[in-house]
Amino acid sequence: MYDSVREHYFFTLEQKGQIESRLNGRIGVFVLVATALGFYVRSYNFWLLSSWWDGWMLITFVGAVGFAGYALYKLCWATLHPSYYQEIAELRDVLSYREELEEYAEKVDEPSEFVAQEFRESMTERYAKAADKNTDVNQNRSQWIYQSGYGLVGAVVFLILCVPPYVNHKLSQNDKQGEALWEMTEKTNRNRASLRNRPRPQTGKLDRMREQTSVER
Repeated sequence: MYDSVREHYFFTLEQKGQIESRLNGRIGVFVLVATALGFYVRSYNFWLLSSWWDGWMLITFVGAVGFAGYALYKLCWATLHPSYYQEIAELRDVLSYREELEEYAEKVDEPSEFVAQEFRESMTERYAKAADKNTDVNQNRSQWIYQSGYGLVGAVVFLILCVPPYVNHKLSQNDKQGEALWEMTEKTNRNRASLRNRPRPQTGKLDRMREQTSVER
């Protein structure tokens, strides 16, 4: 009984390590989702609803934020819950407890088998309680991590749906910039043409006298 309970206890600690690895992976995906959301916030004007493309973008973006928020809620629970794990005391504490049993056995004149039996039963009970507690915590954390996957998948899907209106927004911006550049170029050309066609100013009397003098010479 002691060996099986002890093995089960250490198995729950191994599961804890596996859960931590899965949790880190989900957190990495969430960071990518949050980065994509921040990119859309910086590069898209959500307050100007001038077409149905803008409505599409707003709806899909809100959906992505909602799913990301749900994933964050579950990941927070899975991250903050490790404090509920129960671990057996350090080896020095265990040895100290065994020494206390030996001193007690000497005082009450108990046989040597008493110490071994009491120590084994006490440690079996400790391992069993810790294993049960850790099993519950592992199950809860696994469930929260699994549920966070729904939020992450939903957020990714809605982020992909944000791509068409975002591309349309960028293309329209490029068209507007091209039109503005074309208008500026046309205005510059018209100004240059008006300068070339402007009549030259009449020469003064002194200039005409200089021209006559040069002709006579």
